Amino acid sequence: YFTLFDTAFLKYLKIIGYSFNRFLQNNLNFYYVEAKSQYKSPIKFDDELCIKVFTDNLGKTSFTIKFAAMNKTSNKIAALGHIVAVVVDQKTEKPSPLPDEFIKVLNSL
Repeated sequence: YFTLFDTAFLKYLKIIGYSFNRFLQNNLNFYYVEAKSQYKSPIKFDDELCIKVFTDNLGKTSFTIKFAAMNKTSNKIAALGHIVAVVVDQKTEKPSPLPDEFIKVLNSL
């Protein structure tokens, strides 16, 4: 599920108007430092999934992204998960504060 979660998060960033490229333009990146997925119910090859994305726990340099993989075919939760991301300076690779505009966008949701 981690590939699906990552893809959904990057799409989520675009939808909310703060794409990954915006981090890069500000000489920032983010690293996933923790990831967890919890299986809930099976999915089959042709099942249609909807990945719900929520941001949580905005810290000084990190934030948590929570996911729910919904099986639209069975109408059941297939998996739950979360990823903790740390914002880093691209040059030093040391933790950097979350961009103010990013926090503002997330708080407006």
